[in-house]
Amino acid sequence: FLLNPSPVPREGVPSELLGLTDYLILNDTEIRRIGLSLGTEDPRQAARRLVADGLTAVALTRGAEGCVIVDAAGERCIEPFAVKPVDAVGAGDAFAGALAAALAEGRPLSEAALLANAAGALAVTVEGAMPSLPPRVRIDALLRDGNLP
Repeated sequence: FLLNPSPVPREGVPSELLGLTDYLILNDTEIRRIGLSLGTEDPRQAARRLVADGLTAVALTRGAEGCVIVDAAGERCIEPFAVKPVDAVGAGDAFAGALAAALAEGRPLSEAALLANAAGALAVTVEGAMPSLPPRVRIDALLRDGNLP
C-alpha cells in the first residue's frame, strides 16, 4: 500500500493508516509535521523512525533537490533533473503516480524513485495540474537521454 497523504492534516496521519502503509511519500513540510508527533524535527530521523516502526520505505520529496529514499538499507539521495520550472502544481502527483506505477511493475525502489523524479521534473515544465502530468514516453525519454524530450 502506497500512501501520499498530501496535505498532511495538522493532527498528523492516523497510526491505524500508517500501520497499513508500505510506502509513504511526504514533502519536507509533511515529514516535519509527522516528525513532531514522533518527537523529532529532523525529517530524515522521522523517516528512519517510520521505517523502524514497520514501513517499507519513506520517499521524501525535495522539489528541485530531488528526493531522499529511506528504507531498511539506509538513506539514498536520488538526484534531480535540471529543468526550467514553469508551475509546480501537479509535480507531487506526477511523482506519486510514477512511483506507484514503477513499483507495480516490480522495479527496485531506487529505480522507481528515479522514474518518479523524472515525472516530477517534467511536470513542472508545463502550466496547470492535469496538462503537466507527463506521458510515460516522455519520462522514459528523459531517463534515457538525460535531457528534456
